[in-house]
Amino acid sequence: VDAQSKEFTQYRVSVSQIVPQTVSSTPVTSHTTSPRSSCSRKKDAPKSSSFKALEWQVWRRYNEFVELHRKLCAQHQSQAGGGPSPSGTNIAGTQGRFVDPEKLPRLPGKAIFGRSFNEDVVEARRVALAAYLKAVLDDPHALSSIHVLSFLGLMSTSREPETVHTKNNGLHNHSSSTNNKEEVDDALRPVIHIGQLDSYLEWGDLVLFKSDNAVSGIQRAVTSAEWDHVALVVNSEYSSG
Repeated sequence: VDAQSKEFTQYRVSVSQIVPQTVSSTPVTSHTTSPRSSCSRKKDAPKSSSFKALEWQVWRRYNEFVELHRKLCAQHQSQAGGGPSPSGTNIAGTQGRFVDPEKLPRLPGKAIFGRSFNEDVVEARRVALAAYLKAVLDDPHALSSIHVLSFLGLMSTSREPETVHTKNNGLHNHSSSTNNKEEVDDALRPVIHIGQLDSYLEWGDLVLFKSDNAVSGIQRAVTSAEWDHVALVVNSEYSSG
């Protein structure tokens, strides 16, 4: 999702459950979004749209909870110290609004080696992590934090403008020359969740996309095209929007 988007501030995110995965000791968090209000279109298209609740799962290890807390603490300390807000940590228009880590419950301690799969340890950790994540989402500024959005799977931070990874040439600086311009350009494109498309599209827009299957891949290779499908956004009487 484009880091400049403000759409997520209009949503509520709730955690329906945290399920421990005993094989990898990785808690699975299931999230649901529901709109606070309808998202209005531009003035020349006064049609309003409402979104159905989205449900998805993300896999997060205990260390990722620890890293999230560390980043939230760094944000808060920077603000408390009167320093500049860390760049790339909040969506546009919400700078200076950080989750207060002092109001969050303590994360469970690291389990003694060999006890991570103990049922009592797993259950205690599940309860503690669920309480922590609920407290994070209860903070009014939670959905302004890129760290929180990324942790929940609502935003991708893997496509930074300064440096990108390409499959063939590894790490590239955005300002450096490269023969894989198309690959780098693709890595720099903002990621938009499919549930947010209605906020970005208008009637008459053309949407280019590529399918993740072998036939479409062969089609792109034969035609030397970057995309394999095109769609036109129309106002249909059968549309639910």
